[in-house]
Amino acid sequence: MYNWTVGNFRSPAKSFTLIEENGTKDPNGPPDLYASNFQLFSVAQKEYGYLNGSTSAKPIFNPNVTAAIDVIDANIGTLISRMKTAGTYSSTLLIVCAKHGQAPIDPTTLKYIDPSAINNATNVSLAQVTSDDIGLVWLTDPTIENIAQAKSDFLKAGASIGILSVLAGSEVWMNGYGDPRLDPRVPDIIIQVIPGVIYTSVTATKKMEHGGLNPDDLTTAIFLHNPSISKSTITELVFTRQIAVTALTALGAPVNQLDGAQQDGTVVLPGLF
Repeated sequence: MYNWTVGNFRSPAKSFTLIEENGTKDPNGPPDLYASNFQLFSVAQKEYGYLNGSTSAKPIFNPNVTAAIDVIDANIGTLISRMKTAGTYSSTLLIVCAKHGQAPIDPTTLKYIDPSAINNATNVSLAQVTSDDIGLVWLTDPTIENIAQAKSDFLKAGASIGILSVLAGSEVWMNGYGDPRLDPRVPDIIIQVIPGVIYTSVTATKKMEHGGLNPDDLTTAIFLHNPSISKSTITELVFTRQIAVTALTALGAPVNQLDGAQQDGTVVLPGLF
């Protein structure tokens, strides 16, 4: 039995709080797997963004974004301190990563476009449009003809409504985003925006958003630590989906029960095992 525990840090000054426990014979014992999500950094990015002169390669942090990082760093420090006290630090693999990036890092490229522009760009009936710095579109009647027409309309509108490229129909699953014919959660059309575009109210104040396919959204860092790991920098391209496989492998848990990992051929992060 594995002790799966989800927790949350409120602030550096407050105590470590467990909010859910299950699957263990000893609910008061230390968890075998612990996960925590820090929203503060994401909120600071959206609220304040980065300073002028920032590029994806060389972002210039707004002081409020730096302050958010400091709070998160202090929280992770609290976790490490308590792990050392509990005697579990030396036997624990720590993985710190971002679940997504945010765009745009260069504030001069920021442009708001009302999401209604997507609906207005085509006469094809749209059942649902979900948009941030991406456009996910489900058609009311997703026939081959309707999908092709909607794609053509979106491409014709192009830059005027922030569109860089469009994946439609078979292009969606061929690019690894699932098959809309088999899974209703998968959109019929995916709109990639021009870098800097956010579909939101033109009076919005947020500086960044996520969910898109541009490098600022997809490029994140992953840090791993355990006293038995030698310090190194790995330049091999890795993916956040490898984290689940890595965690289960470290626990000796059955990775073959992760259907997605089996279908994608996902392997553990390099340099560990």
